[in-house]
Amino acid sequence: LNDYTASLAARGRASGAYVQKVFEKEVFTAAPGIAALAAREVGPDEIVDLLRPLSARGAKVYRNRMRAYLHAAYAYGLRAEYDETRQSTKRFGLTQNPVAAVPLLDAVERVGERALSAAELRQFYRHVGDVTNVGPVMAVFIQFLIATGGQRPKQVLAARWEDYDLEARTLRIIDRKGR
Repeated sequence: LNDYTASLAARGRASGAYVQKVFEKEVFTAAPGIAALAAREVGPDEIVDLLRPLSARGAKVYRNRMRAYLHAAYAYGLRAEYDETRQSTKRFGLTQNPVAAVPLLDAVERVGERALSAAELRQFYRHVGDVTNVGPVMAVFIQFLIATGGQRPKQVLAARWEDYDLEARTLRIIDRKGR
């Protein structure tokens, strides 16, 4: 798990630090017995033992994401052992991904079926700053996102002054992940 999150950080993935925190909390702290096992000793039963408390407390979306992080970590471990460019020299001895046998919970993350009407969007745009929990800077940022067509907030936040061309009225958004 640590090698996987280190690989995310090395590739400049913003999710690396968050996934590491999730692993620290839900695996290393909550299940030290499982964390002490060698990667090849972890099977679907141990994965279910990691996910069960998340389901029990009703955190079903978080549970599905945790499953996805674990699946990605084991997929990385399967490939990484034969990657000569990898920094770590650890060997995992994996022959399969134990997370693959554990299903996702269906119908947990439902996509909304309704969009705001033009009148509702206009009202939201005009009054977003009136909400007590939204400060003036965040209100202007939300309005800017709406005005730009709902571009990716992280990329807009990461834009530098040289990315703005005020004469051409354009903003260059670069995906810093390298895609």
